[in-house]
Parts: sequence; C-alpha cells; structure tokens
Amino acid sequence: LTFDNGKLQTTEDISIPAYRELKSFSGTLADVREKLKSYDYNHPLESLIELNVQEPDFDPAVSYEFEQMLRESEQSSFRIIKPRLTFLNRRLEADELFEQGTEIADLTEKQVFARRLESENLPDEEKQLLNDAFDELLAEIQQ
Repeated sequence: LTFDNGKLQTTEDISIPAYRELKSFSGTLADVREKLKSYDYNHPLESLIELNVQEPDFDPAVSYEFEQMLRESEQSSFRIIKPRLTFLNRRLEADELFEQGTEIADLTEKQVFARRLESENLPDEEKQLLNDAFDELLAEIQQ
C-alpha cells in the first residue's frame, strides 16, 4: 500500500511463499480415507489437516477404523490436527432421555425401557417384539 498525506494512492500485490498447507477434508470415512490417500503435499513443512468424518448411523467398527486411520497417518508427511467423527443418527444418552429433574428412582423399569425404545429408529414390529421380550424378562425377574 502506498499512502500520500494519509490517503491511499496505490496497491501492489506481493507473493507470499507457502511453506505449509492447511487443508480440511469432510465426508464419510471412506471418502476421507480416499482424500488422504490421494492428497499431494509438496511444501517444505508438513501440512496440517482437519478431518470431519460424518457417518449416518453409529457403528463401533467405524470408530475403530477411524482411530486406526489416525494411527496410520502418524507415518505421513502431514499432521492431522483436528480429527472429528460424528454419527448423524446417534443414540441419546441416558441423561438426554428424560426431562431435567427426573429421578431414575421415581421411574419403573417399564418406563425407562419404553423411553429408550422410543429413542431408537426401529420399525414398529421390531419395537413390539423387543417390548414383549422385555415384559417376559421383567416378569421372570420379579417372580
């Protein structure tokens, strides 16, 4: 920037060398794994990469594969600085199933199971089968 008497007169672009690249990859685990595999890094300093993996449903195998991918990347010429794995249809935790202030001791086993079953994305027939099986087990325990 060139100023004359406090007023901007001209601007001139100057190139700034890129010693390190900052990247962000998003998608499913398979998508992100492929992007990392094909990533071409050619800077003097290691690249810093943010990962945002989103999977539709919770799957412990995906969590394991994600952790494995992070361990494998430690041998690369880039560094993953912000890994994030999100399941879009995640299960609600116990504290999210009931209103704040609800004490578990005030609820019946049937109420707790019914609320948990409501939070699952299952067909009605499967919910009914699980409910019947729960009733059967509960009756057995109470005898």
